[in-house]
Formats: sequence, C-alpha cells, structure tokens
Amino acid sequence: MKQQNLFLNTRRLTSSKEDHLTEFLAALISMDSAFNRGFSQLLLGEYAERQGWTTPLIARVETQINFPGTNCCPDMRFTLDDGHRVLCENKIEAPQTPGSAVDPRGQLRRYLDLLSDGVAYIRATPRHNLEVEVSEHPRFITRQGHHFLWRDIYPLLTENENPLVAAVCKGFEVMGFVPPLAAVGTLSDFNSATDEQNRSSFKDLWQLAADYGWQRGWKVETNKNAEIYYSPDDSSPLHQVFVSPSKAARFLVRFTLKSSKDAEKMLVLLEGADTAVPFETICYQRKSPRKGQQVAESVIDITTSLKHVIGDTENRHEIQQKLLDFVKSFLCLIP
Repeated sequence: MKQQNLFLNTRRLTSSKEDHLTEFLAALISMDSAFNRGFSQLLLGEYAERQGWTTPLIARVETQINFPGTNCCPDMRFTLDDGHRVLCENKIEAPQTPGSAVDPRGQLRRYLDLLSDGVAYIRATPRHNLEVEVSEHPRFITRQGHHFLWRDIYPLLTENENPLVAAVCKGFEVMGFVPPLAAVGTLSDFNSATDEQNRSSFKDLWQLAADYGWQRGWKVETNKNAEIYYSPDDSSPLHQVFVSPSKAARFLVRFTLKSSKDAEKMLVLLEGADTAVPFETICYQRKSPRKGQQVAESVIDITTSLKHVIGDTENRHEIQQKLLDFVKSFLCLIP
C-alpha cells in the first residue's frame, strides 16, 4: 500500500537518497524548534559537556559545504548559538567516499582536518569500518562511545504535530529507522554477541513462512542472520526471493528476476499487493554470479520496518503469523 507522504513521495523522485535525507533533516532543524532542541542535545549533549560548552543548540544549518582548496564537502555544518561549528556526514548504507589521488583518505579522516569544533557521523547501521584515527580522535563526536544511527533520531519525530516532522517520522518507519522491538531485541547493533543470540532466536519465527514455500514446492532455506530464501521452480520468472528482517535496518523482500523484460510488469504486480503494511519499492539492476559469470539482473526491493510488519505483539505465534501474512501478500502474486 503506497502512502501519500511528502518525504516518501519526493524520495521516489531522486536517486540521491542520502542527500534527500540530509535536506529533510536540515529542514526539520530549521523549521521546528522542539525538534531542534532534541536533536541538538542528542547529537551534541555528551560532547558539549566533555568540552565544557554551554547547553548546545543549533542556530544555523548548512548543507553540502564546499571547502575550497580541499576535496572535502561535508553533508552538514551546524553553527551553535554559542558560535561553535560542527560538521556532520550522513550515510545510509554507502561506505565513506575515498579522496583524490593527492589525498586518498576516507571522508571522516579528511573532515577532521578541517576547521571545525567536531565531526559527527550518522548512518543506518552499526557496521562502519572506521579507522582508529577517526574513532579515537578527540574531535570525533560519539554517543555512548559510538557513531550515531538514524534510528536514534526516531523518538524525536514521534508525537510531534508539525506535518513535516510527521511525514519524516512515517518515512523513518518505512525505511526501518526505528528502535529495536521488545519481542525481538537487537538484530544489528553494537553488541555482536547479543545480536547473534537474537538472530538465532528469530529463525524459528519463520516457520509458517517456510511452510508456505514448501507447500508451493519451492526450495526454502534460512541462514544464521535470520534471513530466509525462496527458490521457486524452473517455470517461475524469478531466480530467488530473499527476505531479511534487518537488512541495513530495513525489513527487506528482494525479488531477483530471470529476465529484465519482466521487471516492469512484476513491479506493477507487487505494488498492488493486498497488505495494510506501508512499504516502499525500487527496481534496479545488479550483478549476480550465475554459472561462474557475473550477470546483470533486474531486482525489485520491497522495504518497510519490522515494526510495521509485526507491530507491538510479543506473542511468538502471532509474530509467525504476521511474518507469513506480509511475505505471502507478495509471494501469492508469483505464478
């Protein structure tokens, strides 16, 4: 079910998803004082206290800041009401962009050399591959010792009557930028041992969804990351359907097609799925290994959040049924 939502509708019009997210974040900071106060404290509260600053409050926000004479262009620069300036780099899944041949270091390492009072980093997942020179740098801004996650911002978006804030809140829910659910726990966090235990427990929740695939005569497999794979029979237009409850923070259903000519028809079919769960679709090409060769294939991703799929229930049988209902609403459309 597609949503009439300013954030999501404009997001569909651009391939620059990170820039789109950055501009909406800048708009919220500039236009909503309650959000600004909460965000300023979230991003800078711990750091400001360690630095001996006053209570931080962003007075001005700029985006895509070019620093002449360098190959640096941070996503955001915040000027606080006390005059301090902080840079912020935003990512969803992408790694840091390397520099030029003259300075090939990653973005954050280069940004820490710029004139500022600190550098923050927001991304969708805990996985980051940060160099020690970044993570232990005295001007690298952290929260409880880690970089920031988009889901950290979600509580600031709830129960806010500003229509723009509400639109972004709904967008975060569809993109999976929400806190872990009590019934499941963290599946992708900074504590890998806890995540591994939770993922192992989650695998059992796929039982009804797996049964559905077997009933259709498909091959069904799960892995250690609590993800499930469906391999339809040879007559199907699909190579595979892959489902993950926490792929880059999202609940993801990925359809890989055998022929690109079927992509548009399949996309229309899937977008008409009979489900009350809001979701986002994207169709694109990616290379996959087939018989020892890299082959370009059409892929359709359907994304939402685990919160939207299973709600707040902690009853494991109800969760199994909700997982089946959501996945089946798409799989039943596959011939």
